[in-house]
Amino acid sequence: MSMFCYQCEQTAKGTGCNVLGVCGKEPTTAVLQDLLVYALKDLSRYANRARQSGIVDKAVNVFTVKALFSTLTNVDFDPARFQALLREAASIKERAKSLYEGACKRSGKQAEQLPCEVQWWANLDNLDVLVETGALVGVQDKINKLGPDVA
Repeated sequence: MSMFCYQCEQTAKGTGCNVLGVCGKEPTTAVLQDLLVYALKDLSRYANRARQSGIVDKAVNVFTVKALFSTLTNVDFDPARFQALLREAASIKERAKSLYEGACKRSGKQAEQLPCEVQWWANLDNLDVLVETGALVGVQDKINKLGPDVA
């Protein structure tokens, strides 16, 4: 598997690590971290809309910070840990979605359908599938599709 990691201040030559992280991070972990960031963006769309309706959920907020922080620190590269965080992200996303839809229902508004380009939650029990999915949403994929300046 190829690797591109640009998640910390230690990246090789300030351009990103592409074989093995300077910190010792393996490609699998880098991809799972990218997927977790993508999952947080997805769940945050619902949490943000709930917040716009006056609903703030501490559990959603705390998880989002905890999960994002796990991608910024080079202290635990266990793929199983990130798989567990992705499972929790799926649960928290459903919680945020329910809060948003409930707020809409109470106010008589129609909830927006918020489609997600990549269904990151589709197979949370299969690490290989998660890695494949993570490759679809990582920084390197964005560079390949959009070029380095836009990505």
